[in-house]
Amino acid sequence: AAAANVKAYVTANSGAKLAVSGFNDPTGNAAANAELSKKRAQAVGKALEAAGIPATAIELVKPSETTDTSGDNTNARRVEVVVQ
Repeated sequence: AAAANVKAYVTANSGAKLAVSGFNDPTGNAAANAELSKKRAQAVGKALEAAGIPATAIELVKPSETTDTSGDNTNARRVEVVVQ
């Protein structure tokens, strides 16, 4: 359902770009977590494409810090999609 709203926005605003970034919690191996963050972002990017958003509107962006140490590991394991 969230992808439908994003698709509607991108369709109505042809120059809109989506920055897709993956995050992880601090538990486990740092290198494996970095790869997991990347794979999360890639999966969401593919899901957005499957929802009809053009691949040219989707950019995978690595945040400066992928590990969220806020203390809530469930929320730390996420992907953010930001309209640019």
